[in-house]
Amino acid sequence: MLPITIAAYELTKKSGFYEKNPGTDVAVQQMIVKTTANSRGVRAGNLPQIRDAMDEELEAVWSGKKTAKQGLDDAVKRGNEIIDRFNKANKGQYVAERPANDADARSPRCIRRPCAPAVRRVA
Repeated sequence: MLPITIAAYELTKKSGFYEKNPGTDVAVQQMIVKTTANSRGVRAGNLPQIRDAMDEELEAVWSGKKTAKQGLDDAVKRGNEIIDRFNKANKGQYVAERPANDADARSPRCIRRPCAPAVRRVA
C-alpha cells in the first residue's frame, strides 16, 4: 500500500498503521528519500536500440550463425556505433566515452549522468 500524498502517509503513520504492520512503510520510505546524482539510476541514451542490437547479435550466437566471440564483438561494435550517433546528436550535453579497456568492452553503454565514471560533460 503506497499512499498518494505525503499527507496521506503522515495520517497513516499517525494512526499507528506502520507500527502495527512492520515493513509496510518500506515502499514509502524508498519513494520519499532525497536523491543524489549517484542514486537516480542509469539514464542511457538510445538504450533500447543498444539492447536490440545486443539481442540480435546474441540470437545469431544461439542459432549457431556466429561464434560467441564474433557475436559479442559485433554487439560491442554496433553498440559503440549507436553511442557515437547519440553523442553526435547530443553535442554539448552528456556523452558516453568508449570503454577504457577490453574488460569493459563487452558492455556497450551510454549513461547520461555526469557522475558516472564513463561519462563526461562536453565543454
